Amino acid sequence: MTLPNSPITPIPATEPDAVPSLWNTRYSEIDENFESLDSRLESTEDEIAAARGGETSFDLRLDEIESNVEGLDPDMQNSLVATVLAAIDSAGLANRELDRLKTVLIQEGEVTILNRGVVSGCSVTKSGDATRNLNLAAGKPFAHGRIYSVNELLNTSAVPANNGAEVAACYAYLWTDGNDDIQCDCTSLGEAVPDNGIEIYSISVPAGNNETTDPYLASVTLTDTRRLEPNWPNMFENPAFVYAPLANVLPDSDYAVSTEIISLEGGRQQAGELLVEDRLKNGFKFYLAGAADAVVVRYATTRLKA
Repeated sequence: MTLPNSPITPIPATEPDAVPSLWNTRYSEIDENFESLDSRLESTEDEIAAARGGETSFDLRLDEIESNVEGLDPDMQNSLVATVLAAIDSAGLANRELDRLKTVLIQEGEVTILNRGVVSGCSVTKSGDATRNLNLAAGKPFAHGRIYSVNELLNTSAVPANNGAEVAACYAYLWTDGNDDIQCDCTSLGEAVPDNGIEIYSISVPAGNNETTDPYLASVTLTDTRRLEPNWPNMFENPAFVYAPLANVLPDSDYAVSTEIISLEGGRQQAGELLVEDRLKNGFKFYLAGAADAVVVRYATTRLKA
């Protein structure tokens, strides 16, 4: 099947800004391809409707043809049946191609990129005078498109007991309270950091570890997981990213990605640039080169080359 625009005009390899003019030509070509497919499908459907001869299904039409051509020679009967079957096959092919274009070769989705971490400080240590508690060092975390300052917090959160038979994990994280002040807390065992949190440490709690067996967390392991960005917001050593899965696997990774930022936390100028990396047939990664947080991105992938 030949499309009016095959292939779609390639995207420039010079990585220009994703302005509307860059995509208008491609969207027009995509619209023309859809119109062509819809026109062909409509034509095929009209042909099939005419072939049914007023009957509600091909089964009834074939019964009618069979009764009408019983007196004809076998070659004539075979020719008529072949014509009807060819029409059915053409309609099926058109429907399959249109469905493939809409669900595979053009796909849409939406992802959220969380951009949070620590500029300096905010290390966690075990308390030596409060049962199963943690201390937080002074520091400067960043989230919501801005930098915060936090003073040292002693005995700020408690590590939960693990009375089970296996090692369990929890996480120390920072969050902002109603006064926009930074607090430090610890999740329950087996729970992830809340959506509004900044993970800073993962904590491994042995089986049977509780206030009686280990009051000062001697057997508990703290692992530093801070995303450290000492030059935020001017330079990023570990840019925030999110994986964008594709619902349907593409023929290869040679596809285009267009984007639109729907919302974000911080100033609009902090959105920076979205970079598409690590393209695979079933997904890719968005990297954010900016200071904004909670960036909601709507995207569309197109792969219309022959």
